[in-house]
Amino acid sequence: MSRGESLTEADRAPWLRSIADAISLETRARVGVGGGGGGGPDAPDASAAPPRDVVVACSALKRAHRDVLASVPGVETRFIFLSPATREAAAARLRTRAAADPGGHFAGEALLASQLADLESDAASFEGHHVHRMRAFGGRGENEEEDDGDGDAAAAAVRLLPIRPRSRGA
Repeated sequence: MSRGESLTEADRAPWLRSIADAISLETRARVGVGGGGGGGPDAPDASAAPPRDVVVACSALKRAHRDVLASVPGVETRFIFLSPATREAAAARLRTRAAADPGGHFAGEALLASQLADLESDAASFEGHHVHRMRAFGGRGENEEEDDGDGDAAAAAVRLLPIRPRSRGA
């Protein structure tokens, strides 16, 4: 993508599977359990600890992509759909991100048209998934949460999630 080339479904498949595998591993890493402790009769029982909350950011553009990410057994998956107010708002955001990252991690706006063409955002594509819809970069649409206006739509979106606070060092 950094070369301005769209990913194919064949490119995306192993990437999505590795994200799902990472979700599985991370949610099963128990808070406060492990780390080389001594065990013994008073050691915490890993099976009794709740799974950790994990936040993953990626462009799961299609229903099939979200299905892969939600396929992890025993994990409640929630999606936040950040929808740009306009195509120009998305393009401006991409230009800003690309300028802030001269190393080229972000593709800039060269792939915006293909990304929007691949995006499945109709209600049916989210059916069966817990989805928070949020308009990013200005405006608010029907059935969407509102960005708090601080310009950080991702932070506003994360506040929508039922994440349990963890103590320091956990």
